[in-house]
Amino acid sequence: MQMKRRVVAVGAVVALVICIGVAVALWLNPGADGPADQYVFPIRWTPALDPESTISPDSEIALLENGAATLKDVAIAVTETNDDGRPCLSTTDVLFSGRGQWTATIDGTLRIETSDGTIVLLAEPARFGGVDWQSLYQEVCGTDARVYGVRTAMRP
Repeated sequence: MQMKRRVVAVGAVVALVICIGVAVALWLNPGADGPADQYVFPIRWTPALDPESTISPDSEIALLENGAATLKDVAIAVTETNDDGRPCLSTTDVLFSGRGQWTATIDGTLRIETSDGTIVLLAEPARFGGVDWQSLYQEVCGTDARVYGVRTAMRP
């Protein structure tokens, strides 16, 4: 009888630890479909603090709740596909400033349609699955990426 109680107690402790682990994983994992699930509007990204960044320091991406986007000095170019099938910029010489319409996918792709073409930005995978919209990047074909960091408050 004593052994049976001990086994039940150990089982209860293991179940509790598993429940706490799942709760922590869900708390740490944004698991969001789009940036609006993680941040309040307007959602803004500016160049990440990288001393070797080739992004204009005045560059900014802002998403509005109505699906509009405002852009300042964001690279727009013919988008190609790199070796792993992800979109990349063939050139970064053309900068766009103006308005567009944005859409986000659950795989972490942010597309902004502008009068000059489409801007494609990619979000990072989250720690425990899903997408983390804290950083966006534009992959440049054959070189490094241009990285933007969010400058907006998280949703409560």
